[in-house]
Amino acid sequence: MEPQILDSMKLADEMLREAATYQIHFHGIDGASQFQVMSRPKAGIMQSWDLPLPDFVDASQFMKRFSCGAMPWEPSELVKIYSQVVRIIKKVDLDLTVLKWTVLAPSTIKEFAVPLQPYVAVLWKYPVIGSTLPNPIPWHLIPMNVGLVFILASTIFTDTRLKTATKLLQETMGNEKSELITVAELGVVRSPPPGVRILCAMS
Repeated sequence: MEPQILDSMKLADEMLREAATYQIHFHGIDGASQFQVMSRPKAGIMQSWDLPLPDFVDASQFMKRFSCGAMPWEPSELVKIYSQVVRIIKKVDLDLTVLKWTVLAPSTIKEFAVPLQPYVAVLWKYPVIGSTLPNPIPWHLIPMNVGLVFILASTIFTDTRLKTATKLLQETMGNEKSELITVAELGVVRSPPPGVRILCAMS
């Protein structure tokens, strides 16, 4: 586990010792963190953030790498992380487990609500994620936004990593109905699942 994480855990333990009746125990998970895998040259996510925008060529490069940002781990890595979480839950033998999850996002509500907008507004009214185009989109930039939307959709739908990871998770869980939800399924290419709670930025 990284030294920064260990330091944070130690600090939390020291602060909670006096503030809480029961000490909170953190369980480490082996494997690469999100930013570690996104920093890999193969993913190219960190490099794409340095590209000058808005520019169609540079924005296209970002769109082509978006699927790696949505699910940066390799399928086998994701399954190992999931399996560790399951083992921790079983080992702790909790009296009560509450699993009513909420999506915490630094993005605005636009990123999640765009697929729900009428008249195919995703193409002409709202700038595609990561493009830095102004909102609402000026008329002369609509063709650029349309092109970027199609590049992004093509990238996500042709990426086999998510399908492979979902299949491996289903085999690991023994449940063929299990789903793997990423940011792509929360508003980028389709509407968020009904009932999903999202806490996002207001700016």
